[in-house]
Amino acid sequence: MEELLYVMNPWWEEGAVPKRLRGKPRTERVQSLVEEHDKDVISILTGPRRTGKTTIFYQCIHKLIGSGVPPNKILYVELDHPSLLAEDLIPETLKEFRQIHSHPRDEKVYLFLDEIQHIEGWHRWMKSIYDVERVKLYLTGSISSMLKRDTYASLTGRYLKRELWPMDFNEWLDFSDKTIKRSESYLYLSEVERYLKRGGFPEVTIQEDWNEAERYLLTYFEDMIFKDIGRVREIRDMRTLEDIATFLVKNISCITSLSKMANTFKISPNTAKEYVDSLSEVYLFFPCPYFSHSVNERNYNPKKYYIVDTGLRRAVDPVENMGPTVENAVYNHLRREGKTYYWKDKVELGFYLPEKKRAVECKYKKAIENKDINGLVKFMRSHQVNESIVITEDLRDERKIRGEQIKFQPLWEFLLESGHH
Repeated sequence: MEELLYVMNPWWEEGAVPKRLRGKPRTERVQSLVEEHDKDVISILTGPRRTGKTTIFYQCIHKLIGSGVPPNKILYVELDHPSLLAEDLIPETLKEFRQIHSHPRDEKVYLFLDEIQHIEGWHRWMKSIYDVERVKLYLTGSISSMLKRDTYASLTGRYLKRELWPMDFNEWLDFSDKTIKRSESYLYLSEVERYLKRGGFPEVTIQEDWNEAERYLLTYFEDMIFKDIGRVREIRDMRTLEDIATFLVKNISCITSLSKMANTFKISPNTAKEYVDSLSEVYLFFPCPYFSHSVNERNYNPKKYYIVDTGLRRAVDPVENMGPTVENAVYNHLRREGKTYYWKDKVELGFYLPEKKRAVECKYKKAIENKDINGLVKFMRSHQVNESIVITEDLRDERKIRGEQIKFQPLWEFLLESGHH
C-alpha cells in the first residue's frame, strides 16, 4: 500500500501538487474549502461525476501547502482505485499514513477521501475518526443518497455539505477565458447559445472539437447509468433503465406521468418510479413537481423532468430545439435558489418558486405577444406573486398586462444575474 499512497500523493516527494493535476483555477470553489481547514467539521463536496470535484481537491491541497501546511501531513485517497477494496480501508490507510511519516495520533493531519460512497458504512468510520483523532476530513461523493437519514443522524453537527454542479454561465465564461465588454453586450447572445449546446462540464468546456466533446458527454451519460446507479440499487434490467433515461431526455420540459411511462416500457408503475428515482440519485435528472398549496394535489399530479446539464441533452438527443433547452437551463438555475414547481390550469406556467413568490416563464424568441404568456398572467391573478419574469432571446422590456406588471429579460442577462456563485 505504501507505494500506492506515494503515487496518489506526489507532493510528499515533490513538495507541491503537480501542475498537471491542478487544472484551471476555480478560485471561489477552492477558497471556501481552504477556509474550513481549521474548522472542526467534516467538509463534504457532492454532485454529479465529472464536475471537477477531484481537481478542486488537488487545488485545495495545493493552497494548503502554499499556506504552510507540511506536504507530508496531507493524505489523498482515490477510493474507487481497484487496489483499494477492503471494508476497513479507511482506518488501515490512515494508520499506514501515520506510520510512513511518523505522525502520532495527537498530531493534526488532513485526509482527503475521493468518492466516499465506495466504502460501505463510511459514515461510521468518519464518526469514529472525527471523535477520536486529530484529523481534518474532506470528502467527495457522486450519489445523493450517500447522505441518507441514518448518515445525517450519526454525523449531526459534524459536517458541512456543498454541492458542485456543471458550471453556470458566469463560471463557464470565466473558465473559458471569455471577457465581454459592456459596450459589446450583444456578444453574450452567441456565447449563451454556445453554453447551452455544450453545457458546463469542465472537460467538455475545454474541448475545441464538438465530436470529441460529444464523446465525453455520452460517456458521462452511460457511466452515470451503468456505473453510479449500479452502486446505489440492484436494477435487474439496465437496458430498460437506459431507455427510460433516453425517454426523459427526449421529453425534457414535458409533463410526464409514471403510469404512461410504465405502459410505454411494459413495467409496473412501482418499477418506473424506482428507475426514475435512481436516475435522480446520481444527479442525472431532477423532478419538477406541480405547484399547489394542497400536498395531495402536488403528489397526485405528474411531474416534469430536467437533466443536470444541457450539453448532455444535446449529446443524447441531437435534435435542435432551443425551447426545451432554454427551459432546462432556467430550471437548473432556479432550483439552486429554492424549491421550483410548474403550474397548469388549462394554460401553463413554466416555473414558480413559492419561497420567493417568483414566477418565471420561458419564451425564447424575439417578438412576444401578450397571448404568449397567458399562463403567467392567469397564475399571477390567482396567486400572490412578488416578481414575474419572462425569459426571452434578446427582448428587454416591462409591460402591464391585465393589471399585472411583468418583466421581460434576455436569457443571457438572467443567467448572469441568477444561479449559484
